[in-house]
Amino acid sequence: MKVLIVTEAGKKIGFGHMMRCLSVDQAFRRQSIKPRFIVNGGQEVRKILSDKEYRLLNWLSKRKELLKEISGADIVLVDSYLADRPLYQKMAAVVKLMVYIDDNKRLDYPQGVVINTMVYANELAYPKREGIDYLLGPHYAHVRREFLRIPKRPLRRSLKTILVTLGGSDFLNLTPKILEILASRFPQMKKQVIISRFYTNDKAIKQASDANTKITINANGALMKKLILDADIAITGAGQTIIELARVGLPALCLCVADNQRRHLHKWSEYGFVGLSNPRSVTELEGAILNTIKQFSSMRIRQNFRSQITKIINPQGSDRIVQELIKKLSVAKKVKQ
Repeated sequence: MKVLIVTEAGKKIGFGHMMRCLSVDQAFRRQSIKPRFIVNGGQEVRKILSDKEYRLLNWLSKRKELLKEISGADIVLVDSYLADRPLYQKMAAVVKLMVYIDDNKRLDYPQGVVINTMVYANELAYPKREGIDYLLGPHYAHVRREFLRIPKRPLRRSLKTILVTLGGSDFLNLTPKILEILASRFPQMKKQVIISRFYTNDKAIKQASDANTKITINANGALMKKLILDADIAITGAGQTIIELARVGLPALCLCVADNQRRHLHKWSEYGFVGLSNPRSVTELEGAILNTIKQFSSMRIRQNFRSQITKIINPQGSDRIVQELIKKLSVAKKVKQ
């Protein structure tokens, strides 16, 4: 079976699309299917895909080359905020099954399958018509293999360790500000900070760190799981990491740093995460951190949070996606015959 994953990644646009595509890649591989990646990105992508078959291609501008690459494929999955409908139409015409990962009903998609794993997905009024199917909601969540099984994690009576992880890039320079606040207000607390090699503010992060701060660069899935399990509370971005925090049941202050995360953050806030959209000042950020730590200092509140939040995500979400796509491919082949 020929499966291709088309996406984008880089220092400026982040690596969220890439990371959730990797969870789908893992699910395909559990079915003995090895997808090929086509990524609009720079050299920084190579290390992430070092064990995959891939091609770096600016497919937005080299559309004919992209169409040649995917022509005749069984399944082509696209995760992009940049691709337009005319391109999708041309892609759908040359493959057996097109799949679109969506977050906010960005387009009126052509024939194929739309996947939206967000907690609010079923609230969006997607158009119902012949030739298009939908896989919606956190039952299809993109969960990495390391988070399929979660051991029981005893709760500490008090908050000892805080995890700070803002994703693949920190273009708003929030991590140093967070660490300065934590060093000043909570010097006794252990701060576990995860950054990537694409952070341009690593020197400022080190300068803002106190004696109880440990910085980890490029945590893989296994290490990420360990650090989440070891923490009592977290400060994170409003992206894919929320899924993994929810799987473990770790309470967090979630910072929205992009407009396309607002709806995502708002819905997760209804389930118990604390949300802050586009912090405009250090004072506002400090207030949110203080309130979050105060709220979850109660062991009872953390117990209630964990019991509720861990029910939302289906850990087999990516496997369910692949199983559904294989079924739909069989139907699509019959229709096109």
